[in-house]
Amino acid sequence: MKLFPVLAVFLIPIVMQVQDLPENLLNKKEDEEILFSFNKIDSISESYDTNFSANSAKDYNRLKLLEEKEKLIASLLQKYKDFKMISLNIFILLITSVLCLLYYFKTQLLYKKRFEELIIKSNNCAATSNKPHNAYKNKIPEEVIKDVLCQLDIFETEKGFLSHDVSLQELAKSFKTNPRYLSGVVNLEKKKNFSNYINDLRVEFAFKKLAESNLFRKYSIKAIAHDIGFKTDASFSKAFFKKYGIFPSLYIKNLEKE
Repeated sequence: MKLFPVLAVFLIPIVMQVQDLPENLLNKKEDEEILFSFNKIDSISESYDTNFSANSAKDYNRLKLLEEKEKLIASLLQKYKDFKMISLNIFILLITSVLCLLYYFKTQLLYKKRFEELIIKSNNCAATSNKPHNAYKNKIPEEVIKDVLCQLDIFETEKGFLSHDVSLQELAKSFKTNPRYLSGVVNLEKKKNFSNYINDLRVEFAFKKLAESNLFRKYSIKAIAHDIGFKTDASFSKAFFKKYGIFPSLYIKNLEKE
């Protein structure tokens, strides 16, 4: 996992925010000039004789100086408020970035763990793939069950599930049985409905082929989905995630790393 590019994605906005701080908020020389102006105004103001009338020129100048002092004080207060607001925004952005970063790495570790578990599970499946058929307590004749199971084995071996035209009615017709019998056998033997049965066969095929074929991994998700019988890449990704707990794009990414 490449740490520095990910850190850059989250931290660059913070650096840009700091760079965008108004220069006057960080201008120490300007603040020193304002303080010097305060002292100058106070010094001049005190030098005036307070006995002059309000209409005198000196009193007028003194009032102008005091007014200028109030403006300087207001300017400093505004600068302080602006600086506090920008500092708060930067702090919030920093916390948000750190939380997003932690979530990203947690998600990546989770998918990596799932990927490793899938690899181990797929290696162990070969030894337990041939299971005896269950005893059925239903109204489907035993000879029909045996015949449907035999044809399902052929269907799976020949990868008929990769066709875009697979349906319960069409498959039952090709098996020379009725849809109710076919659906019943799939439900009892495969422990799933017909739609999930077909989708699982497709994603299992994709799972194995992606692990074995470097060329197949070069295909887009849309091309892979179409190649294995799905109408859309979204339906393929959804079915793949439902079965394996990881999206095909991330599965491919981890295979490439391996």
